[in-house]
Amino acid sequence: MSVTTEVTSCPNCELIQREHPLYCTGCGHLFPEEEGTNHFALYGLEPTFEIDEDKLEMKLFELSRRFHPDFFATQDQSQQELSLRHSASLNTAHQILREPFERAEYLLQLLGGNQSSEDKRTPDGFLQKTMLLRMELEEATEDEDAAAINTLNQRMKAESDALLEHLSGLFNRLRNEVTEKESLLAQARMNLNAANYIKNLIRDSSGLKRPGA
Repeated sequence: MSVTTEVTSCPNCELIQREHPLYCTGCGHLFPEEEGTNHFALYGLEPTFEIDEDKLEMKLFELSRRFHPDFFATQDQSQQELSLRHSASLNTAHQILREPFERAEYLLQLLGGNQSSEDKRTPDGFLQKTMLLRMELEEATEDEDAAAINTLNQRMKAESDALLEHLSGLFNRLRNEVTEKESLLAQARMNLNAANYIKNLIRDSSGLKRPGA
């Protein structure tokens, strides 16, 4: 799956090749956002889980200047309105793409997967394992065992990293293995559900009373 834009001419300067879905690289004229334009395309990124975060930030800086309303103050009303809309779209896309869990959820929907409300499953044995982990964390907190709490937090972080790494592999396979798409989408949904569960567990653990607090 590659990042592509429709090859049509710019209505302002008639440049044939459109290298970005929202503006003409020849004259800077803004185009309305077409239905189906995804967040990855706005930043010139391939729709994959693993992204170049440095490129994301560089493109944010570049495009924020490109769409800044001040540069369109003397343009007609349609161009001024588009600059505001594109700036908002750019910020929304950045907020999603920069955060791994949000990016994974967005990519899964883009590929045709179910939302978490439609499929709440997790990998076999996951809920039992995390239930024990939660009990250990609560017990360590009650006992004011700082060493145990630190060890449990490290375990949760390692579990989260492992789930995201496996999820990345599933997304890579989804780019090429069309015949197994439904199975891979289901596996990706289950692993993302599990990753979100661990993320919430880490968040909740930060709110528990710590030894000496």
